[in-house]
Amino acid sequence: MVWPAGKKLKNGRYTIEEILRQGHLSITYLAKSEKGHRVVIKTPNDAAIPRTDFDKLQERFVGEAFKLKDCQTSQYIVQVEEPFQEDGFWCIPMEYIAGTTLDKRSPLKMSEGEALRYVRQVGEALGVIHVQGLIHRDVSPDNVMRRSDDTGMNDAVLIDFGLVRDFNLSTSVTSTQKITPFTARELCLSKKDRGAYTDLYGLGAVLYSLVTGDNPPMAMERKPGEKLTFPAGVSVQVEHAIESAMALKGSDRPASVAAWLETLPAAKPEEKLNVPSLLPEERRKRKLEIVGLVLTALGVLFGAFQGIPAVLTYFSVKDAPPANVAPTQSPKSK
Repeated sequence: MVWPAGKKLKNGRYTIEEILRQGHLSITYLAKSEKGHRVVIKTPNDAAIPRTDFDKLQERFVGEAFKLKDCQTSQYIVQVEEPFQEDGFWCIPMEYIAGTTLDKRSPLKMSEGEALRYVRQVGEALGVIHVQGLIHRDVSPDNVMRRSDDTGMNDAVLIDFGLVRDFNLSTSVTSTQKITPFTARELCLSKKDRGAYTDLYGLGAVLYSLVTGDNPPMAMERKPGEKLTFPAGVSVQVEHAIESAMALKGSDRPASVAAWLETLPAAKPEEKLNVPSLLPEERRKRKLEIVGLVLTALGVLFGAFQGIPAVLTYFSVKDAPPANVAPTQSPKSK
């Protein structure tokens, strides 16, 4: 069951505009609130309906939404509103984030400074989730949005919490999601072996992808003791950090995301995000404004003695065309 554009939800509070993405067991819509604000609505999709455990899935679906409301203290976590039911399906309204996911980045390979900034932001988000006794279980580039708004910040925001579970839940990942290069080995098994270190594997794999421009090997295809390979240009410190985060055994990884973040190198000042620069005309105006402010300050100081009339005269005629100005170059002799 796919809702068409124009479908009203929650007694007209939201209006469906279009489908944003189709997940393994969910569908995400772009909608508009009655106040005109864009929101995202997530609900189970057609693939989830025939399942014998559909009711249990819905129960977990809405339960996780309420848990996430306790994780709204980080600006790097998508903001969630109160869930509601529509046509027998639970719906989770979330903030709309203008931007793209990191899997759609261009170019695929980032500078270490830029990659580290995003990874630190996602790491902060995971830390908040872990304090609540939850794990995300699906940390990957396609679940990290990069804001693209007029602030120019381009911060990372962790999204898609459909697989959030308690630390002690033993359900295997194979029953709820596809296994990806960012999936920790323990999630591919049916053992009750998971914790903050499970999300750390995904975070380390994301950093690997950002600094190499490629996905890491699948955890189940890696052999114990086998080292990851890195292209030239990746620093030794980043290589070691990724290796520790992506250790096959959870017990061999750092105990917390915060502890692992401490092992990362500080981003270099010159390695900033790609914020659009000013256009030439805007740059010229900005320089004129700065020059004007400096001249004004000097004029005030000088005017305290005798020069205010001269300064005022200067500003009244500074944009007028100069008269009888000698040429900058001598005319060519004939």
